[in-house]
Amino acid sequence: MNLPHTVDVVTQIKTRDRYGGIKKGPTEVVVYADEPAWVQPAGAVEVEMYERRNMQITHTIYFKRDLNLQPDHSIRYGGLLFEVQGFRDATAGMGVYWKAHVSEVVEP
Repeated sequence: MNLPHTVDVVTQIKTRDRYGGIKKGPTEVVVYADEPAWVQPAGAVEVEMYERRNMQITHTIYFKRDLNLQPDHSIRYGGLLFEVQGFRDATAGMGVYWKAHVSEVVEP
């Protein structure tokens, strides 16, 4: 499978001031930059599977390696931001491709 897109995987870090208080707004840190990926709309079966757990996904993003993505990661693609809802092996345990189930975030 050719992975025609590139994405950035980011996480949000809350920084503290010298008194221990949280500074205004979290800081975005890039975990993986220009990672090859394939971004596509989520399939109906996967959407329904997540809806049963009261979660929403809008897209599936495929990767060629295990990035160990967690729910505190986000993915930037084009001008879009996605929150990771789940991440797993997409090749029945063979470790060839991994997929992230994500929900699109509307930024203000």
